[in-house]
Amino acid sequence: MTRCFREPTLTELLNDSITRALMHADDVDPSELETRLRDLAARRADSPEHNECGRRPHLQFYGAP
Repeated sequence: MTRCFREPTLTELLNDSITRALMHADDVDPSELETRLRDLAARRADSPEHNECGRRPHLQFYGAP
């Protein structure tokens, strides 16, 4: 049997119990993080690179800043 798995939404990730525990341990404000990530996605959606290739915004993280 073949199964397709979709990527979780931002809301699902931010509401995940493990994610919440890590954010709490790192003293991260969930609301502030969500606002920043949604703002970043909106800016990327409006960027010339995004408009040229016609892709929808996709956030990728390659380690902590």
